[in-house]
Amino acid sequence: VSYQNKNRTHELFKEYYFTLLQSLGQHPKFKQVKFRIKSKILLLDSTTISLSLSIFDWAKYKTNKGAGKMHTLLDFDGNLPAYITITDGKTADNKGAYDIPLLKGSVIVADRFYNDFSLLNVWDSKQVHFVIRHKDNLKFETIKELELPANRHQHVLKDEIIQLTNTKSSQVYPGKLRRVAVWDPEN
Repeated sequence: VSYQNKNRTHELFKEYYFTLLQSLGQHPKFKQVKFRIKSKILLLDSTTISLSLSIFDWAKYKTNKGAGKMHTLLDFDGNLPAYITITDGKTADNKGAYDIPLLKGSVIVADRFYNDFSLLNVWDSKQVHFVIRHKDNLKFETIKELELPANRHQHVLKDEIIQLTNTKSSQVYPGKLRRVAVWDPEN
């Protein structure tokens, strides 16, 4: 199998992937909860994969260790990758995200490692929406507190429009942001 994989063209795997995507993407078990928004929801995350430096000399990570980082954009509807890019292990999550093509009008959901206001400004300029946990030390002022709907989930505590107040952050992201505070006893 190793010999076959080494000598097999990548086109075969590409064909397998798109066949699986078409088949599994329509399968009911892979369908997610439906939201009221019509926009495409994409989940962005990365994982570090240990690699041997003697084989993958480009995968510099630490002095004696090699690693690659796989940045993955998952389609929420089918729970399958929409896009994958691989960088060296030192590449920060937010830096790897600059090269990921995004659909206008889509919603990107990511963790706090993507809390990079230059990146978010790029996404905003491309009309890409985002949901990202902010860091604990975020400096902002509340511009307007929005009224919570009566039928809201009880874990939604606050919904507000904010402006960044840190000089550097507000220069790279001069626009307003929406901040929703939620309580999750497990996380």
